[in-house]
This record gives sequence, C-alpha cells and structure tokens, in this order.
Amino acid sequence: MTNPVPAVGGNQTDLSKVAILEGALREDADRVRAGAQGLTTIMKFVDKGEGFYKDGSFIDHTNVAYTGAYGNVLIEGFSQLLPVIQPTEFALKEEQTNILYEWIEKAFMPILVRGELMDMTRGRSISRATGESHVQAMEILRSLVRIAESAQPEQKKQTSLLC
Repeated sequence: MTNPVPAVGGNQTDLSKVAILEGALREDADRVRAGAQGLTTIMKFVDKGEGFYKDGSFIDHTNVAYTGAYGNVLIEGFSQLLPVIQPTEFALKEEQTNILYEWIEKAFMPILVRGELMDMTRGRSISRATGESHVQAMEILRSLVRIAESAQPEQKKQTSLLC
C-alpha cells in the first residue's frame, strides 16, 4: 500500500480493510499481506503525537482526546479484520495482538460507564444526532466481543472478562 501521506489510527484500519478485502476478492495474497502489514504500523504505544499512550489515553487530530470517536473507528476496524486474517498466513503476531488487548483494558474499558461512553472522549462527534453516548458504547462493546471471539484461548479468557 503506497500512500504519499502515512495514515494513522482509524484511517489506517480503513485503508487496511479495503486492501484486505480487495486482495481476498482478487485472490491477491500480496494485497492482503499489504493490508495486514498496514495494521502493524499502528500497533504500538506512542510517547508524543497521535495514537495510544501507555496511560490509556488516545490522541488524534494533534491534541484531542478522541478514544470515543476515532478510537472507536480504529477498534471497530480491528474487530472486523481480525476474524478474517487471524486464521490465515497473514495473522498478526501474538505480541501485536497483546497491544490490542492492552488498548482495550487501558483505553476503552475505563470510558464505558453504566452502558454509556464518556462524552469527554468523543470530541466533535458528541454533536451528531445519531451518536448518543449509549449507542457509541454499544458500538465499542460490539467490537470488543468480536475481538474476544477471534482471540487465542488465554487472550479470549482475559478479553471476555473485560466484556
């Protein structure tokens, strides 16, 4: 996947989704591999800039706490792609998926409270008529369940406890 401007966060999961699905439909292993490798570029913690921090915060658009918006897009993308790639030769490595489970535990679970998603993590998406906090919470929970279903047994146990 060549892109003149490197994609990050949810934008990268969207690009990877297109590449993986296109590759699968065209029976093009190189395209699927490129999509899976695109996911690995964001599977890390950052010390500055955009991305997930070790303390559980997620920053996007330079300096906005966006776990409940762009983070939601990112985790949903992973939840849709893991069941597709994990049983194949393009599977993410265990150390990569461990990062994903750490994101879930540190970034997503703390902002889900009594079936609602904390508004302070939703940025401008709080103004969308169809984006009430309980609807957004359900989107994240749906993603977490999909991720748990595609997890290895030990990770599945840990992730299922979170859900």
